[in-house]
Amino acid sequence: MHRLAPLVLLLALATAACDDGGPLPPTDGEPVEGSALILKGASYRATTSRPLGSLNSSNLEELRRGETQEGMIDVFRLRSGGKEWEVLTRSGGRWVTWEPLALDEARRRLSRRLGAPEAQVSIREIERVDWPNACLGAASSDEVCAAVITPGFRIVLEARSQEHVYHSDLQGNVRRAPDEE
Repeated sequence: MHRLAPLVLLLALATAACDDGGPLPPTDGEPVEGSALILKGASYRATTSRPLGSLNSSNLEELRRGETQEGMIDVFRLRSGGKEWEVLTRSGGRWVTWEPLALDEARRRLSRRLGAPEAQVSIREIERVDWPNACLGAASSDEVCAAVITPGFRIVLEARSQEHVYHSDLQGNVRRAPDEE
């Protein structure tokens, strides 16, 4: 038992050292499978996780509470250095990073359409918008759409040195913007 005391002390000091407000370490890239988060009506999917000690409260801005399969949880955003559309939650001693489900779907569709790996698709911009109809402002000329304000995202991706715009609702349904057809 006495042999463990130095190890416990070393771990405690290492954890405290991580909470010094210094530069953030990169995420470790571990995907968190099968998780879903609902925040302000939008669906998010877990993308990566990092050790809990890698961030401290001065790095974080608290947002609203979100809903997962486990119940309501606190949701945060990085104050600086983070992407506007990404949010963080605490889970099992780790920070989990989430991105809108619509972003994942738009990236997947563009990758398939161009025959390019998803790694070659970069994110230029994501903004939350209210579309004028259920077709997300992207109806074809022969399509009839319900005239109802539909909250969602305008997603601008880049691949092969060209921008590609997608419209989505909050649940992850995605359509190419009319000028992309």
